[in-house]
Amino acid sequence: MIKLIREGAMARVWFFRSLMFAIAIAFIGGMGWWGFGESGADIRDSVIVAGDDTVTLNEYRRVYRNAYRQYRQVSPDVKEETVQQFVINSLIEDALWLQAAKAFGVTATAEELQTLVAATEAFQTNGSFDSRRYQQVLRGSYITPLEFEAEQMDEILRQKAKAVVRDSIVLTTNETEIARAIEIPETAKLDPEKIPTPEQLVLTALFRKQQRAVLAFQESLKAETDITIRHELL
Repeated sequence: MIKLIREGAMARVWFFRSLMFAIAIAFIGGMGWWGFGESGADIRDSVIVAGDDTVTLNEYRRVYRNAYRQYRQVSPDVKEETVQQFVINSLIEDALWLQAAKAFGVTATAEELQTLVAATEAFQTNGSFDSRRYQQVLRGSYITPLEFEAEQMDEILRQKAKAVVRDSIVLTTNETEIARAIEIPETAKLDPEKIPTPEQLVLTALFRKQQRAVLAFQESLKAETDITIRHELL
Protein backbone atom coordinates (compact mmCIF):
# COMPACT_ATOMS: atom_id res chain seq x y z
CA MET A 1 0.00 0.00 0.00
CA ILE A 2 2.79 2.42 0.94
CA LYS A 3 4.54 1.59 -2.33
CA LEU A 4 1.39 2.49 -4.27
CA ILE A 5 1.13 5.79 -2.45
CA ARG A 6 4.75 6.65 -3.20
CA GLU A 7 4.38 5.68 -6.85
CA GLY A 8 1.21 7.75 -7.04
CA ALA A 9 3.03 10.74 -5.59
CA MET A 10 5.68 10.50 -8.29
CA ALA A 11 3.07 10.16 -11.04
CA ARG A 12 0.83 12.97 -9.77
CA VAL A 13 3.17 15.46 -8.13
CA TRP A 14 0.76 18.40 -8.16
CA PHE A 15 -2.13 16.31 -6.87
CA PHE A 16 -0.17 15.13 -3.86
CA ARG A 17 1.10 18.62 -3.14
CA SER A 18 -2.51 19.78 -3.12
CA LEU A 19 -3.49 16.83 -0.96
CA MET A 20 -0.83 17.57 1.64
CA PHE A 21 -1.85 21.23 1.64
CA ALA A 22 -5.46 20.19 2.24
CA ILE A 23 -4.42 17.87 5.05
CA ALA A 24 -2.45 20.66 6.69
CA ILE A 25 -5.43 23.00 6.66
CA ALA A 26 -7.87 20.36 7.85
CA PHE A 27 -5.64 19.17 10.64
CA ILE A 28 -4.87 22.50 12.22
CA GLY A 29 -8.35 24.01 11.91
CA GLY A 30 -9.44 24.85 15.45
CA MET A 31 -6.37 23.25 17.04
CA GLY A 32 -4.08 26.15 17.76
CA TRP A 33 -0.56 26.43 16.45
CA TRP A 34 0.81 22.98 17.34
CA GLY A 35 -1.03 20.39 15.28
CA PHE A 36 -0.76 17.34 17.52
CA GLY A 37 -3.20 17.15 20.40
CA GLU A 38 -5.26 19.73 22.19
CA SER A 39 -4.16 21.28 25.44
CA GLY A 40 -5.17 19.01 28.27
CA ALA A 41 -6.44 16.27 25.92
CA ASP A 42 -6.96 12.95 27.66
CA ILE A 43 -4.83 10.22 26.11
CA ARG A 44 -7.82 7.90 26.40
CA ASP A 45 -9.57 10.04 23.79
CA SER A 46 -6.67 9.73 21.37
CA VAL A 47 -6.61 7.52 18.30
CA ILE A 48 -2.90 8.07 17.64
CA VAL A 49 -0.13 8.49 20.20
CA ALA A 50 3.39 9.24 18.95
CA GLY A 51 5.71 9.73 21.87
CA ASP A 52 4.30 12.65 23.84
CA ASP A 53 2.03 13.81 21.00
CA THR A 54 -1.54 12.70 20.45
CA VAL A 55 -4.28 12.92 17.83
CA THR A 56 -7.91 12.86 18.94
CA LEU A 57 -10.67 11.14 17.02
CA ASN A 58 -12.20 14.45 15.95
CA GLU A 59 -8.85 15.69 14.68
CA TYR A 60 -8.26 12.50 12.72
CA ARG A 61 -11.74 12.59 11.19
CA ARG A 62 -11.26 16.18 10.09
CA VAL A 63 -8.10 15.28 8.23
CA TYR A 64 -9.51 12.06 6.83
CA ARG A 65 -12.61 13.71 5.35
CA ASN A 66 -10.54 16.32 3.56
CA ALA A 67 -8.02 13.78 2.26
CA TYR A 68 -10.77 11.45 1.08
CA ARG A 69 -12.39 14.22 -0.96
CA GLN A 70 -9.07 15.01 -2.58
CA TYR A 71 -8.43 11.36 -3.44
CA ARG A 72 -11.90 10.92 -4.90
CA GLN A 73 -11.29 13.75 -7.34
CA VAL A 74 -8.48 11.76 -8.93
CA SER A 75 -9.55 8.19 -8.26
CA PRO A 76 -13.31 7.75 -7.59
CA ASP A 77 -12.83 4.09 -6.69
CA VAL A 78 -10.15 4.71 -4.08
CA LYS A 79 -10.47 2.44 -1.06
CA GLU A 80 -11.11 3.96 2.34
CA GLU A 81 -8.32 1.83 3.79
CA THR A 82 -5.80 3.43 1.42
CA VAL A 83 -6.76 6.95 2.46
CA GLN A 84 -6.85 5.95 6.10
CA GLN A 85 -3.32 4.56 6.00
CA PHE A 86 -2.04 7.61 4.13
CA VAL A 87 -3.53 9.98 6.71
CA ILE A 88 -2.26 7.99 9.68
CA ASN A 89 1.25 7.86 8.26
CA SER A 90 1.21 11.56 7.41
CA LEU A 91 0.14 12.62 10.89
CA ILE A 92 2.72 10.43 12.58
CA GLU A 93 5.55 11.45 10.26
CA ASP A 94 4.77 15.15 10.66
CA ALA A 95 5.07 14.83 14.42
CA LEU A 96 8.32 12.86 14.24
CA TRP A 97 10.01 15.25 11.80
CA LEU A 98 9.08 18.25 13.92
CA GLN A 99 10.60 16.50 16.91
CA ALA A 100 13.73 15.87 14.82
CA ALA A 101 13.86 19.55 13.82
CA LYS A 102 13.86 20.56 17.46
CA ALA A 103 16.59 18.03 18.20
CA PHE A 104 18.69 19.38 15.29
CA GLY A 105 18.21 22.94 16.52
CA VAL A 106 16.97 24.31 13.19
CA THR A 107 14.92 27.51 13.10
CA ALA A 108 12.43 29.22 10.78
CA THR A 109 12.20 32.93 9.98
CA ALA A 110 9.35 35.27 9.11
CA GLU A 111 10.93 35.86 5.71
CA GLU A 112 10.89 32.15 4.94
CA LEU A 113 7.25 31.97 5.98
CA GLN A 114 6.35 34.88 3.70
CA THR A 115 8.09 33.22 0.75
CA LEU A 116 6.33 29.90 1.36
CA VAL A 117 2.86 31.41 1.68
CA ALA A 118 3.32 33.66 -1.36
CA ALA A 119 4.40 30.66 -3.45
CA THR A 120 1.31 28.59 -2.55
CA GLU A 121 -0.87 28.30 -5.67
CA ALA A 122 -4.11 28.25 -3.67
CA PHE A 123 -3.38 31.84 -2.62
CA GLN A 124 -2.46 33.14 -6.07
CA THR A 125 -4.33 34.96 -8.80
CA ASN A 126 -2.71 34.91 -12.24
CA GLY A 127 0.49 33.59 -10.72
CA SER A 128 0.82 36.27 -8.04
CA PHE A 129 0.00 36.23 -4.35
CA ASP A 130 -3.46 37.64 -3.68
CA SER A 131 -4.01 38.70 -0.05
CA ARG A 132 -7.79 38.79 -0.53
CA ARG A 133 -7.82 35.25 -1.89
CA TYR A 134 -5.55 34.22 0.98
CA GLN A 135 -8.10 35.45 3.49
CA GLN A 136 -10.98 33.83 1.59
CA VAL A 137 -9.33 30.40 1.38
CA LEU A 138 -8.49 30.36 5.06
CA ARG A 139 -11.92 31.66 6.06
CA GLY A 140 -13.52 28.92 3.98
CA SER A 141 -11.39 26.35 5.82
CA TYR A 142 -12.39 27.74 9.22
CA ILE A 143 -8.83 28.62 10.18
CA THR A 144 -7.25 31.93 11.07
CA PRO A 145 -4.12 33.28 9.36
CA LEU A 146 -2.32 33.07 12.71
CA GLU A 147 -3.07 29.36 13.07
CA PHE A 148 -2.23 28.60 9.45
CA GLU A 149 1.02 30.54 9.46
CA ALA A 150 2.14 28.89 12.69
CA GLU A 151 1.66 25.46 11.11
CA GLN A 152 3.56 26.60 8.02
CA MET A 153 6.44 27.59 10.28
CA ASP A 154 6.37 24.02 11.56
CA GLU A 155 6.42 22.75 7.98
CA ILE A 156 9.51 24.84 7.28
CA LEU A 157 11.15 23.23 10.30
CA ARG A 158 10.23 19.75 9.07
CA GLN A 159 11.67 20.43 5.63
CA LYS A 160 14.86 21.80 7.16
CA ALA A 161 15.19 18.68 9.30
CA LYS A 162 14.95 16.56 6.15
CA ALA A 163 17.54 18.81 4.51
CA VAL A 164 19.92 18.15 7.40
CA VAL A 165 19.67 14.44 6.67
CA ARG A 166 19.99 14.89 2.89
CA ASP A 167 22.97 17.20 3.14
CA SER A 168 24.86 14.64 5.20
CA ILE A 169 24.81 12.21 2.27
CA VAL A 170 27.43 12.18 -0.48
CA LEU A 171 28.35 9.72 -3.22
CA THR A 172 31.44 7.62 -2.86
CA THR A 173 34.06 7.70 -5.61
CA ASN A 174 32.85 4.33 -6.83
CA GLU A 175 29.20 5.43 -6.86
CA THR A 176 30.14 8.52 -8.84
CA GLU A 177 32.00 6.46 -11.44
CA ILE A 178 29.10 4.04 -11.75
CA ALA A 179 26.67 6.91 -12.26
CA ARG A 180 28.81 8.47 -14.98
CA ALA A 181 29.03 5.14 -16.78
CA ILE A 182 25.27 4.50 -16.92
CA GLU A 183 24.26 3.45 -20.41
CA ILE A 184 21.67 5.69 -22.01
CA PRO A 185 18.68 3.80 -23.56
CA GLU A 186 18.47 3.96 -27.34
CA THR A 187 15.00 5.49 -27.12
CA ALA A 188 16.39 8.46 -25.22
CA LYS A 189 19.06 8.99 -27.86
CA LEU A 190 16.35 9.77 -30.41
CA ASP A 191 15.96 13.16 -28.76
CA PRO A 192 19.39 14.73 -28.11
CA GLU A 193 17.91 17.24 -25.69
CA LYS A 194 16.79 14.41 -23.40
CA ILE A 195 20.21 12.77 -23.20
CA PRO A 196 21.52 13.43 -19.67
CA THR A 197 25.09 14.59 -19.23
CA PRO A 198 27.47 12.68 -16.94
CA GLU A 199 27.02 15.39 -14.32
CA GLN A 200 23.25 15.07 -14.50
CA LEU A 201 23.56 11.33 -14.01
CA VAL A 202 25.69 11.93 -10.93
CA LEU A 203 23.19 14.42 -9.52
CA THR A 204 20.36 11.94 -10.12
CA ALA A 205 22.27 9.21 -8.31
CA LEU A 206 22.97 11.57 -5.41
CA PHE A 207 19.32 12.63 -5.20
CA ARG A 208 18.16 9.02 -5.06
CA LYS A 209 20.68 8.17 -2.37
CA GLN A 210 19.61 11.19 -0.33
CA GLN A 211 15.93 10.26 -0.64
CA ARG A 212 16.70 6.74 0.55
CA ALA A 213 18.55 8.23 3.52
CA VAL A 214 15.57 10.46 4.42
CA LEU A 215 13.21 7.49 4.30
CA ALA A 216 15.62 5.36 6.33
CA PHE A 217 15.96 8.10 8.95
CA GLN A 218 12.19 8.45 9.07
CA GLU A 219 11.81 4.73 9.66
CA SER A 220 14.40 4.93 12.44
CA LEU A 221 12.37 7.69 14.09
CA LYS A 222 9.32 5.47 13.98
CA ALA A 223 11.26 2.55 15.41
CA GLU A 224 12.62 4.64 18.28
CA THR A 225 9.28 6.24 19.19
CA ASP A 226 6.44 4.59 21.05
CA ILE A 227 3.52 4.81 18.60
CA THR A 228 0.04 3.56 19.34
CA ILE A 229 -2.80 3.51 16.78
CA ARG A 230 -6.22 2.62 18.14
CA HIS A 231 -7.76 1.17 14.99
CA GLU A 232 -10.92 0.20 16.82
CA LEU A 233 -11.80 3.90 17.13
CA LEU A 234 -11.19 4.80 13.49
